[in-house]
Amino acid sequence: DNCGNSTPNTWTINVQDTTAPELEIPADYSASCDEELVYDAATAVDNCSDVTISEEIIRIDGDCANNYTLERTFTATDACGNATMATQTLTLVDTTAPVIDGGEDLVVECDGQGNEEAFNAWLEANSGASATDNCGEVNWVNNYEDCTIEIGEFTTYKQGDFGSGIDTEASVLMDENFDNIFPEGIITGCEESGFFLTFTSADAVDVYLPCTGSAQDLVLTMSDEDPTVDSEDPTCFDNALVSHLLTAKLNIGFDAAFPDYSASEVSLSSLTPLSGPFAGVTIGEIIAISDQVLGGCSNAYTPQQCRVALRAFNRCYRFGTIYDGYAGYVGCEDEVVYEEDCGTNGSTTVTFTAIDACGNTSTLVRTFTIEDTMAPVFDAYETEIEMPCDDVTA
Repeated sequence: DNCGNSTPNTWTINVQDTTAPELEIPADYSASCDEELVYDAATAVDNCSDVTISEEIIRIDGDCANNYTLERTFTATDACGNATMATQTLTLVDTTAPVIDGGEDLVVECDGQGNEEAFNAWLEANSGASATDNCGEVNWVNNYEDCTIEIGEFTTYKQGDFGSGIDTEASVLMDENFDNIFPEGIITGCEESGFFLTFTSADAVDVYLPCTGSAQDLVLTMSDEDPTVDSEDPTCFDNALVSHLLTAKLNIGFDAAFPDYSASEVSLSSLTPLSGPFAGVTIGEIIAISDQVLGGCSNAYTPQQCRVALRAFNRCYRFGTIYDGYAGYVGCEDEVVYEEDCGTNGSTTVTFTAIDACGNTSTLVRTFTIEDTMAPVFDAYETEIEMPCDDVTA
């Protein structure tokens, strides 16, 4: 007051930082498996302090060795522990077929034994051709010696094996590994511009399968309803195309993830129907086509054609204990014919196929020909013979 008397009072001002940093990350992008990846940095700003940015990269395998995604999760943290997280997705794909160089027709002189040694050497050398791939190793097959598939080389399961509600080796495998192999779930249909269903867990698959019915696209299946309303973890739509497509994706996914899923090193996705409208089209390609047809994005094939092909594939190598002959190696849908000319002369036309790890293929057709251009050669004979004149006959 005016006389200098005073009474102290105290105010406490608490300064708090409760605002997380603003984080800006690089955009998602897709690249070929052989491209050098660009790992652009993230940036962040905070209203009160410096920011520390950490990064974690997780690889998620796809349906083959060279198809996968990388998830870069960035975390920006300020001095008070406020944090912001964001994820960039890099999608790597292998869509390029191997490149074949060389390879020659071969013409050999008849050796009287079928020229087996020369023919086998020609087959073994893939007619002299070589092949390179932009992302990995190349396997060769041909439709003369590589078309025989033995029981046990490949394994598939049908829809009831995965979703029967009882424990089978297929359902146990799915229950234990679905989240790791399909971290984003399984989508059936064309997500980009049509209709689709998403199965987010093994339980969701188990609820849906088995599901029978006609083969339809999702537009017809859902009638007047919006297919996106019930698109996540649906119950049975009485649509057999959904069921067989979902089952095929399970088979392909587990085969790609587990080397011992099938005994063969050749991927299930690179096989092809040996007859029918999809002969020569790989299973991986049939799955992609079926997604487009199911979602209403393509009418290149009918839903029924897709259903029949996928159902037959899923049953073809069931439990690894059968082989019904439906699917085989690319090129084996064409029968090798030996065209005989005269005697042991003739030709054999063989299709050589180079296959990469993701089932992309290139083919080469070459002919092995046996010809006989040499005249007979007499063995030893006498050039002069003496005999009585009355032994000579005209």
